Amino acid sequence: MSMTPIGKLQKTFGAHGELLLALYGDGATLPQKSPVFVNVEGLDVPFYIKNIAEKGGKFVVIFDDMEQEALAAELVGKEICAAQAERRTASALPAASEAWLGYTFVDAAHGVIGKLTRRLAYPGNPVLELATEQGKEILIPDNPDFVVGVDKRKKVVSVRLPEGLVELYLAD
Repeated sequence: MSMTPIGKLQKTFGAHGELLLALYGDGATLPQKSPVFVNVEGLDVPFYIKNIAEKGGKFVVIFDDMEQEALAAELVGKEICAAQAERRTASALPAASEAWLGYTFVDAAHGVIGKLTRRLAYPGNPVLELATEQGKEILIPDNPDFVVGVDKRKKVVSVRLPEGLVELYLAD
């Protein structure tokens, strides 16, 4: 199985096994359900991502069964890889769909934006309709390039939207 380096674990980030991850290049993404691999003593060891959150252009990740700082510290400085067959580019992520209805959308710059109420399939320009807690409606492009991650257990979609888009809807 061919491995492709996709990022580097830079440092621990908290006391519960969190690690700060920097992905290589703009097109690198993390596999959605497959493990990432870290070379430990010559072996490619698989790690499944338990949780991920965007932090200033980088990501804070927690791997399954690695919820202690001492364990996570052993991975600092190591590259993470994805199996070539499993690596996905942002354009290959599944489109947002009815499966995300009711999910909370969180933007890197604005925090919680709102909940997905429906997907509008305008020809050539599908959009997602979000309802804010203040009762406002926000339309965002249904573009997988904006999706940073999805936490199915918490029903949260993390996104990084273009600057100024959210302000268009929240300005009074």
